[in-house]
Parts: sequence; structure tokens; C-alpha cells
Amino acid sequence: MANVPARSHPPAITDALRDAIRLMGSEPAAAILRAVVTSPGLTTREAAVLAGTSESAALRHLKELARHGLVLQVQTPGIGRGGIATTWHLGSADPQTVVDVWLRHVRGH
Repeated sequence: MANVPARSHPPAITDALRDAIRLMGSEPAAAILRAVVTSPGLTTREAAVLAGTSESAALRHLKELARHGLVLQVQTPGIGRGGIATTWHLGSADPQTVVDVWLRHVRGH
């Protein structure tokens, strides 16, 4: 094992992006993100069903993904708590960029 090179974080990875990459290592968060990518406009309940998790866990993951710009919470008048319907869409961060950076990091490039 003496010839195994040490891995370091590339300087281009910001703290926010590092946090987003950490989220990608969480299977429930990754499943939620996949659900939103494949079916934008999901409710929290729909995302939970597609990801195979509870609604409260899905909401926690969605809020964390939103904090990193990977998903966006959209509230409109409609059926829902307080007459507000909440749906989830892709955020301003490009998920493919996050995945590409994460793969380069994992592969040590």
C-alpha cells in the first residue's frame, strides 16, 4: 500500500459544491434528486413515493438539496396546507456538473 497516492480536494471545489457532493453520497437524497430530475413538478409526497422514503424524510432531503441549489421549491395558490401547493423542480445548479466534479474527485483526477 506504500504506492497508493493520497487524494486531495481539487481547489476548484467550493465548500457549497463539496456539501452538494456529500449529499450525492446519501442514497435517499440521490433518489429524491433522481425523482425530481425525471419528473419535475413533484409534490413532496410524490417524491417520497418515488424515492421509497417517508414524506418527512423526503422533505428534509428536498430542503437540503434546495439549500445547495440542486432543486427549487415552487409555491403556488392551490390545494395544500394554507391553500398553497408546493412542487419541486430542478434548481439553478446543474446536477450534471455536480456529478462530473464528484466523479473526477472520486477517481482522483
